[in-house]
Amino acid sequence: MDSNSLSLKIPVLFMDTPKGAKHIAVNTERLRYYLNLSSSDTDALADTGLGIPICLPKTPRTRINRLEDVQEYQALLATGTAKNKSDIGRQKDVSRAWVTKVIRTVTTPWCCFKRLAAHIMARKSLRG
Repeated sequence: MDSNSLSLKIPVLFMDTPKGAKHIAVNTERLRYYLNLSSSDTDALADTGLGIPICLPKTPRTRINRLEDVQEYQALLATGTAKNKSDIGRQKDVSRAWVTKVIRTVTTPWCCFKRLAAHIMARKSLRG
């Protein structure tokens, strides 16, 4: 290297997101150290999206009580509050297919589930 060249070490991270996408980030804490930047400068850099993303804690999943949902859906249909399953879906911010699935899951006789499970297991055993 000749005396006029500048060598700069920038702490760049190459990360994979959970869905397989590539993400390039700058470690702002180390950048502050290397370039002697103020915290407001590195905060501004992080705000642009180049800083290391902050991982938020996962919110706990709420358990779905399908029996209660079915009773509510059937009450909406019986009282006329909802005209059909699509209307229920719009009111509850879910799809019509989800409403149908929930209703079928609870109202389908248990013997049908046992036959379906036996059929699935038989197909799996045939595959090897």
